Amino acid sequence: MSSGNIGAPPAIPQESAALAPEQHLSTILDSQGDDNYESAPDGLLLPPAHFHPFFTLVEDAQTGEHFHPAVHYIFSDDDPDTLTSSIIDTLQSEGEDPNHRLVLLDVANDGKTIRSGHSLSSAWQISQASIAQAPSWTEAGAEATTEGLMLKVEGAEAKKQGGKDKITEEPEDVVQRLESDIEIYTERLKHLQEVMAKSSML
Repeated sequence: MSSGNIGAPPAIPQESAALAPEQHLSTILDSQGDDNYESAPDGLLLPPAHFHPFFTLVEDAQTGEHFHPAVHYIFSDDDPDTLTSSIIDTLQSEGEDPNHRLVLLDVANDGKTIRSGHSLSSAWQISQASIAQAPSWTEAGAEATTEGLMLKVEGAEAKKQGGKDKITEEPEDVVQRLESDIEIYTERLKHLQEVMAKSSML
């Protein structure tokens, strides 16, 4: 897990990309101690040693569409207000643009495992999030590479129900409509069960 654009990057590392729809992912990483790691100048923040941003991909499980979101990295020793302000700004943007989404991911200390993932948008929920080797593209096509990691987030958007005009229906029409409603309900229930099953594995 939308459309919109994120502005210039803040002091902490940020990877931005224009997309349609846009999905804003805040990834929390724990930094490891390193005696050779330089200290940050006053007023500035540095990423943990050996940190490399993810190649991030969001996939809509219903449409199969892929998006490259704006990614905002927040580390365990950052000021908590940074995360709070980011969430507030994004939720305000979502109010203005319903396609603007906020997803929070907690990445383990090894930088290769997703501890948990949560979508703060009621209209779009995560079904799965994983980290794997980022692909590289050659003349022969895509192939795995060890130079970077890819963060892949899968999710689905809640289906919108349109209003129906009140009309007089024949009994046969009522039965057909009920059968159709039951079929739609069964399909949505199955999808919800899949989302819940995958979420429990995160």
